[in-house]
Amino acid sequence: MYKDRFIAYVKSQTGMDADLIDFTNQVADTLGYTFPVTFTLPLRTALIPLYFIRLFLDQIFLFVVVVLIVLGGMLIYSLLLSNVEEKTYEYGMLRAMGMKQYVLIELLTTQSLSFSVPAILIGLTVSFLLYIPVAGYISDFSLSPIDITMTPRAGLLATILGLIMPLVSIVGPIRRALSRTLRDALDIYHQVQSETSVSITKLEDLGLSPWQVTASLMMVVMGFVVYYIIPYAFTFGNLPLFFTILILILLGMLFGLSLIGTTLQPFAERLCIYILLWGSDYRALSELVRKNLAAHGRRNIKTATMFTTALAFIIFAGASFALQGHTIGETVQLATGADIVVYGGLTRSAMGMLNEDPMRNYLNEMLSAPNPLITGFTFITPPLSNVKYTRQTRISNLAGYPNTRINIYGVEENYLDQTYVRFFRPSEVSSQFSYKKTSDGKDNVVSSLYTEAGKATLPLEEGGIRVPPDITSAPKNDPGNSTAQADAVINEAYKDYVDVLISESLRLVASVDTNTPLKLTLQYNVDSVNASTFIYLCKARAMIRSFPGLIFSSYRQTATGSPVIVTMDQYYRMMKNMYDANPNRQEEMVEKPPKAFLRVMMKSGSTMTERETIMNGLRNFISDDLTSIQDSIELVASTGDAIDILNIFFILVSIIAVVLCFFVLWLSFTANVNENAWEFGVLRALGLNVSRVIRMYIYEALCLILSSVLIGSVIGLLVSITLTLQFNLFTELAFTFEFPYALFFAVFGMSLAVSIIGSWLPANGFKKKDIAIALKNM
Repeated sequence: MYKDRFIAYVKSQTGMDADLIDFTNQVADTLGYTFPVTFTLPLRTALIPLYFIRLFLDQIFLFVVVVLIVLGGMLIYSLLLSNVEEKTYEYGMLRAMGMKQYVLIELLTTQSLSFSVPAILIGLTVSFLLYIPVAGYISDFSLSPIDITMTPRAGLLATILGLIMPLVSIVGPIRRALSRTLRDALDIYHQVQSETSVSITKLEDLGLSPWQVTASLMMVVMGFVVYYIIPYAFTFGNLPLFFTILILILLGMLFGLSLIGTTLQPFAERLCIYILLWGSDYRALSELVRKNLAAHGRRNIKTATMFTTALAFIIFAGASFALQGHTIGETVQLATGADIVVYGGLTRSAMGMLNEDPMRNYLNEMLSAPNPLITGFTFITPPLSNVKYTRQTRISNLAGYPNTRINIYGVEENYLDQTYVRFFRPSEVSSQFSYKKTSDGKDNVVSSLYTEAGKATLPLEEGGIRVPPDITSAPKNDPGNSTAQADAVINEAYKDYVDVLISESLRLVASVDTNTPLKLTLQYNVDSVNASTFIYLCKARAMIRSFPGLIFSSYRQTATGSPVIVTMDQYYRMMKNMYDANPNRQEEMVEKPPKAFLRVMMKSGSTMTERETIMNGLRNFISDDLTSIQDSIELVASTGDAIDILNIFFILVSIIAVVLCFFVLWLSFTANVNENAWEFGVLRALGLNVSRVIRMYIYEALCLILSSVLIGSVIGLLVSITLTLQFNLFTELAFTFEFPYALFFAVFGMSLAVSIIGSWLPANGFKKKDIAIALKNM
């Protein structure tokens, strides 16, 4: 029994493989290296299809962390900057009384740390307390133990970020505080938004531009990463590094597009003015709102950038999670191939093979019932390399190079009729035949292997098969001529070929297509040391990039070990050839090919009880521990629960992002209202009532936020579509894009609430002030 196996299975694929190898090595050392045993890792095999999904989730969580760090940093920066602007006069007085600049820097740094240190302690405590029920729920859902203690790595990372973020954010406010002259700092009527600064720099002191140097270095680094690191990671299979680089590129796209989107902000704000203001409000307030948006542009740009980034992130991640939910279900169904799947043990002995006859009889009885629960079923053989005596199977062109190892499977004629046919995607089909159509209108090449067996003619065979002329002087029509006999054998070999379906990944690796004659090499064991070979001529009926229940692909990296499909008769013929040629055989030849997989399609809308009825009936014919039954419909449904958990997590992240944006908006409009208090009094003195003046600020906030929502949504859609296309490169599933409507409208509603509340609170503070007091800015 493998103890602590949960620890091994939650590691990365490399770590999991290392732990499993250590365990199997220990077992082999105990049993002895000559002990007749085969090691199988069924749980690891079941986890392989989910590996890309795990990598995808890791990168999404990395994306969440980075975006929240950026939003948090912008909030701290706005808070400290607002504090500096409010205390400009106080800092000016301290400097006039003799305070040194470094003391002011220490004061601001200490103030920054006074925010972060208590926040780190409170944040770590709250996160630990909130994690306990979350971990308990996930543990109950996954039926796996989860340690609720905070890992040292998580605590250290949070502490470092909590200390670094304020220190980085304080740089701008410190520069703002130190750049003021004493005259400007002591001028209480001076407004930052209306100031004009002039700087004079001598050409000899200009030197290199820091921004140009930074941009140049960034381009050099990005070029090195794109042209060297990404190909390296992909070529050597370092997928975590590959996906991390791609997600960082997407992050750069998101932030870059958000900054570019700010250039479109004024145009979007004008559009929002025309949409929001109607009637008397448009006549009285439209110019005032437009003027405020222009006057407050420098301060509002932080709020707009933050909202645009947050909305782009939310739309991107929401669409990504919707994609993830769809992809998990599609990946599970692609791997299983049917509603119910019975897996054999894939051993070289009869143990683990399916008990075909009673299973077939039982399912035929279910089909003949008055109201059948199933619509059909189909069997599939194990790979020919798993059959006794087989050493390896390879395929190549007639030149014999390149020679690629493959796995040969025998399937029944009805295979595409009794599986998820939507996952069948051929890349090339031989044009010589008229094919029966599948339920979705594709050419049924599997059925063609049976109905048109041995009828394919390649272009090089047009006009008959031309045998190379012999170099002997004996007449060819002499029946005893060995050359004539050899020619006859060659002609017969070309006629008695094997029809196959091959993977698209073999096109470039083996230099083959549907018009290329293929050579299949079957190597089998004569005894424990010696081996012999059978060679078969093959012709590809089709090349396939996706197939239900088998791992086909168009990437050349998957060519080794890729499936090759033949009929049951041809599969049995190869088995019998090995058996007849083996002088050391000890058992009788089976009457038909062994079966390792059974796929059953249920009627549309079948319930769990009906599926359990079929599975329980099939369990009656399972006599070993290596065979298992899987309900793919229930498996997809269970993954839906996992997706719901992820959606809840992301909704919480969205709420956090919107709350951070709310505080930035509040700080921004508080500063705007305080700086424009005199304007507030003038507008009231001119006859505008209090409610209309407050509505002016609310309209300003709505235009700012709605324009950011519009730009951020477009950016999020662009980045999420990019990620979808990127992910489809690996899964090779059909392109589907699902917009997160519920999440979008929820965030849209929260944004409206934030814009109204964040602008109403500061403006409402002047509601009860007299006009004279407002004009004095008191």
